[in-house]
Amino acid sequence: MPELANKLEFLQSPQAYGDPGLQVISLETHMSWVFLVSEQVFKLKKPVRFPFLDFSTLAAREHFCREELRLNARLAPGVYRGLMALQWRDGVFSLVPESELQAGLTPLGETVEWLVCMRRLPANRMLDHLMTQKQVSTEDVDAITQLLSDFYSDAPA
Repeated sequence: MPELANKLEFLQSPQAYGDPGLQVISLETHMSWVFLVSEQVFKLKKPVRFPFLDFSTLAAREHFCREELRLNARLAPGVYRGLMALQWRDGVFSLVPESELQAGLTPLGETVEWLVCMRRLPANRMLDHLMTQKQVSTEDVDAITQLLSDFYSDAPA
């Protein structure tokens, strides 16, 4: 079984994404590693346990990757693309879309991690950047407030 350091080393390499010329930007939060690759983002949940979450097992990380897709895709249509399996086979890693695994298009290895795959959004359109640049209008805030209000009004309790 590969170690966490080996998984991270692979995911930080352009070879993981099929193009040795790609630039991979790696970011770390208290509960995830995020890999920015061209027009995509891959999020790996850390094997951690806090009073408010438990990602300490592979099964838990898979569950919460699926929950992230299910919940967040509702407010970000077109952003969440699916799950990726980090596979380990004959001492080699590969990153395989879950849809390929389900369709039997890829020889099966052992899934050693699950990642959420997303479309990469332009950094200059992120709300924190726009606020710093004083480019958020009252109309923008009203639109966000209305979107969230409608969403939560229609959401089941």
